[in-house]
Amino acid sequence: MLRQHQWHSWARSAGVRVPESFGVVFLDALGPAILLEDLGSQKPRLSDCSSLPLELQRTYLRAALSQLVALHTLVPPPRQQFAPPPVPEVDPRLAEGALGQECLNLYLVLQQVGDSAAQDCTSALTALHGDFRAANIWTWEPMEQAADVTLLDLDFAGMGPAVADLAWLTAPCWATPGLDIESAWLLDNYEALGGSGMDRRSLGLGQLQAQMRWFAIALQQCARWQVSPDQLYQSDPQQHPKRVLTDALALAELWA
Repeated sequence: MLRQHQWHSWARSAGVRVPESFGVVFLDALGPAILLEDLGSQKPRLSDCSSLPLELQRTYLRAALSQLVALHTLVPPPRQQFAPPPVPEVDPRLAEGALGQECLNLYLVLQQVGDSAAQDCTSALTALHGDFRAANIWTWEPMEQAADVTLLDLDFAGMGPAVADLAWLTAPCWATPGLDIESAWLLDNYEALGGSGMDRRSLGLGQLQAQMRWFAIALQQCARWQVSPDQLYQSDPQQHPKRVLTDALALAELWA
């Protein structure tokens, strides 16, 4: 929580639109919690824009990209340590117990492809949002108007290649139905707003890595559901990690 508070304070002081962080408190048995500015539940998210005309969708997307570029171009304060975003690990015993050996073997193959992809799209480290997806991008004005946006949820903020945030937004695991995020448009506008240039292949490899990261998270969710079913809010939890792997395999065939 202290780490997240540092990221909020640093980003906000540099002009990035994120909620104000008032500090960390301890809530008895619940442990530490970060006190954030209340933006109000009436603020719609970018994922709510899927029914809007394409031109208005892209107005919101461009506003979101402008804030992302502002974050990506920040220089960490001297002597301040900002760790990379934590990457979930897959326990082979858990994977085998939940999904079967065949699924685990597929994961291990894709993991090798993902490691190779990481070497192929290395770039200078930059400040990352870490969970840049439509549900964490809130509009600031009524949706009928051209809007600024606020970036929420810096739990996974850290240092890494800039493509990771764009890949997380566009990977199959987080694709928002009805929200048109065309890769060429996204990359062109990100660069036009001041972001570092990247190509479609780098984005595709980043999407593969995003799928592998989400597989590890989905597997953890599946394990929690086995202990307490009401903790997982996805239908058919046993099948969810398998679908994530299937999408990852399709990406690997395209870009690896």
